[in-house]
Amino acid sequence: MLEQLNRRFVWAALGCFFAIAVTRQLRLFLLATFEPRSHVLLDSLPSLLGAVGVTFALQATTRGITRLNVLSATFIAAVLSLGYELAQSILPLSTWRTFDWNDIWATIAGLLIGGVTSWLIRGSAVAARGSARTTAAPSIASPEG
Repeated sequence: MLEQLNRRFVWAALGCFFAIAVTRQLRLFLLATFEPRSHVLLDSLPSLLGAVGVTFALQATTRGITRLNVLSATFIAAVLSLGYELAQSILPLSTWRTFDWNDIWATIAGLLIGGVTSWLIRGSAVAARGSARTTAAPSIASPEG
C-alpha cells in the first residue's frame, strides 16, 4: 500500500515537472510569435507547479531522514522553493534573473495546493487501509464449530 502511495506521489511530481517544461516552451513560443508582453499566468505557472512538484517529491520518499509527514515536507518545500525564487533576485546576470513578486505569490499558492493535496491523498490512503482491515475475511478457526 505504501509503495502504491509513493508511486502516486512520484507520478504527480513528474507530471508537475513535465508541465513546467511545457509551460516554458509555450511561453517562448508566444513571445516569439506574438508581441512581447507579459503573460502573468504563464510567467507564474512554473513557480506554482514547481512548488507543488517539490512537495510531492518530498512526500514520495520513505527512507531515513526523508520520511516526513505532510507538514514537514511542505515546510522543506517552502524553504527550497522560496529560497530559489529569492535567489533569483540577487543574481547579477539579467538573463537568469526572473524574479517577480507574482512568482512569490504563485509559489505560496503552490505550496498550499501541494500540502493540502498531499494531506488529502495520505488521508484517503489511511482511510482505505483502515477499511481494508475492518472488512477482512473471518479466520478459518471460527467459534461456531
